[in-house]
Amino acid sequence: MKPTKDQLDRAARYDYLESAERYLKSYGVTVFGIEFVSVAGRELRYVNLGDTYDETVVEELGKLSVGSWGGWLEEAEGEYCADEGLIRCGHCGEFTPVDIDWRETVCYNCGNLVGG
Repeated sequence: MKPTKDQLDRAARYDYLESAERYLKSYGVTVFGIEFVSVAGRELRYVNLGDTYDETVVEELGKLSVGSWGGWLEEAEGEYCADEGLIRCGHCGEFTPVDIDWRETVCYNCGNLVGG
């Protein structure tokens, strides 16, 4: 069962992600555990509800809120790439320095054009 918006909001009021997870489970919400993603030193912990872009309870820097971990990951990767002049290769998934025209960028890791 998916959580309601109200259940997510209430779960995000807890001090710990583990408590939020228990709260959601107590209402019959299908939970797949607590997981994390990280990019460039930033880390997000979240209650896995089964879909990358569904809203869930997330924790960054010790603060709980409601959001999607997929949206957070895209934003964090975008900021990292912009700050460091990098692009993620569409073939191997590694970050590589971007040329002036990203379509001409060859991945340092796999040797392919990053855009296909």
